[in-house]
Amino acid sequence: MPDESDSTSGGAHRAFDLRLVYAKTPAGSAEIVDRQLGLSQAARRILIVIDGQRTLADLPAFARPGEIGLLLEELEQRGLITLDGVAEPAVHLDRSHRAEHERERLATVKRALHGVFGNELGAGGRLLDARVHDSVTLDVLRGVIREGIETVHAQRGESAGHRLTELVRPLISGRTAA
Repeated sequence: MPDESDSTSGGAHRAFDLRLVYAKTPAGSAEIVDRQLGLSQAARRILIVIDGQRTLADLPAFARPGEIGLLLEELEQRGLITLDGVAEPAVHLDRSHRAEHERERLATVKRALHGVFGNELGAGGRLLDARVHDSVTLDVLRGVIREGIETVHAQRGESAGHRLTELVRPLISGRTAA
């Protein structure tokens, strides 16, 4: 079970499972608006970002090292947050893993589309192929693909545009291991 030791004020170490998910209680939501309890800036910041979705692994960016445990204990003791559950490891992908996954999908789609527009349109299509190759995100690539399909449709007809759409659709949706 993944965990992180965090110092408490007494010098003891408490292990936290980084998959734990906390949620605000109604009192916690009210405290954000009312500011009646005089929370420290760090405790208030953690209270604000706790949303029933973020895991403990997501919280260190919002506090100094070693501070999370104390802040969570304070917020929990004051009845402002409650343990909401434990995220499944497969469900919780950290940002770097998600970014790597998107880069891999982008590379896969680019490989599958290599030369497709040039084959359909000749010299004019090679410019679209170059733009596919130069796309830096899936969103940019989708825009280039839309433009390419519209161009194929306009120059080669409806059936060519439809054929290209059917080729591209599973690639973009991720249902193909191309």
